[in-house]
Amino acid sequence: MNTIDDTIWNDKGWTKIDLSSFKQYQEITTKADKISQQTTWIYRATLIDIWKNIRGVDNFHKSVDASLRWNVDQLFAKGNKVWSNADWLQEDYIPGFSFGDHLLLRLRAIYYMLEELRNGGKINDPISCSWYPDWYVPGIVSDKHKEQHLQKVKDKYKSSVGRFLIHPGTTRLQLAGVYKEEVDVIITDCSNGELLTIFPQPEKLKHINDAKEFDVVGRTLYFCYAGKKSPSLNKGDIISPRTWIVKDKYRELYNATTSRMLSNPCEQVPPLFYEKKGNDVKVNGTTILRCVNGLWEVVL
Repeated sequence: MNTIDDTIWNDKGWTKIDLSSFKQYQEITTKADKISQQTTWIYRATLIDIWKNIRGVDNFHKSVDASLRWNVDQLFAKGNKVWSNADWLQEDYIPGFSFGDHLLLRLRAIYYMLEELRNGGKINDPISCSWYPDWYVPGIVSDKHKEQHLQKVKDKYKSSVGRFLIHPGTTRLQLAGVYKEEVDVIITDCSNGELLTIFPQPEKLKHINDAKEFDVVGRTLYFCYAGKKSPSLNKGDIISPRTWIVKDKYRELYNATTSRMLSNPCEQVPPLFYEKKGNDVKVNGTTILRCVNGLWEVVL
């Protein structure tokens, strides 16, 4: 399939297209941009630059620690050795998703990526994100101060944490301290082009039709509505004020094969062995995390 229409977004949930070439991806994305009045940019950058220019974080170490600490504390709350199929991890977190799956999902993915890198691999899958120019957090910024907040964020864009929704790709960002090569970031610009005028590295934003080819073969492009009224992606509280009223057209690109393999980590066969030993967290005897100066970081 190289052509789509407005029905690719529907109230039934996710629609997907399996990709067989970069040209196919360009054609579908160009059509989707026209329908949704969005613009797709490709940003090729290091993980550190993504932290800085998309997440608005100059020092990523504290952010990495914040995203890992809860997992480490909870996983080893009952002892320093845990098998991924331990009975207490099987308790429901939400229907169909165990507490262990919630707890181990990120750690399992980090272990997988580190093993790939140790065997000479690279991060090949692009990171997907959406940029919402009118973003703010309901309840944190009151409605009466919303306009002032939005203007302030726009004036000081380089510290604009929250204007981007990244998915999938947040776990890959945890490897910023060990992976120095550039990766591809797909940015869906919901302002339909305004991002180019205020992005910190505009010279590195390439329109989808001008971007250097990257590997999308075997990946899957997903479409759904996003917003409070969406049946498939209820992200109205963290995306955009307008998604509380309407349903935004949303897209993300996945490596579905890898995603399925890493999902439900408590059902891994054979099970993985997690151990906290001193300042290290190990999986099957291999260190994946280390606490350095009080902060957890990924170790290659």
